[in-house]
Amino acid sequence: RDGAPAPRLRGRDPSSMKILASHWKPGEAARAKVTLESADDVWTLYNVIDVDDEVRASTTRKVTDDRGTSGSAEKRRLTLTVRATKVEYDGLGACVRVSGTNVAENAFVKIGAHHTMELAARATVSFAKSAWDAGHRAALAESASAQKKAGEVAA
Repeated sequence: RDGAPAPRLRGRDPSSMKILASHWKPGEAARAKVTLESADDVWTLYNVIDVDDEVRASTTRKVTDDRGTSGSAEKRRLTLTVRATKVEYDGLGACVRVSGTNVAENAFVKIGAHHTMELAARATVSFAKSAWDAGHRAALAESASAQKKAGEVAA
């Protein structure tokens, strides 16, 4: 990903990424919230998220109860925000793995704890970047365009 050419986008699936919110202005951190609808959306997300971005999504994690007794861990669904240290695309599983450290307070996960999220179709993901580059904006614009065209065809 470092020094790689601009992202290449695949042909768009008609059921495209839903952009629920976005904010980008010069000199401000950029934010977006999207719902992934297809494997193409997962690929787009992989091309948009970079190391040091903050990514928030629902994920599962093994947590221990307050007593800390051995054997008392259970899997829980949590919403975590991590600062990405590694971003991987899994073409076979059609998912993006975002590894990083927790940056938001959570009842079950300490700030600074490491976690890896698996993001796939039907996931809602929020992310924040210190700056957008032209490729990131183009990828989301293409997703929005495909979403709009699909809506016009259905109408």
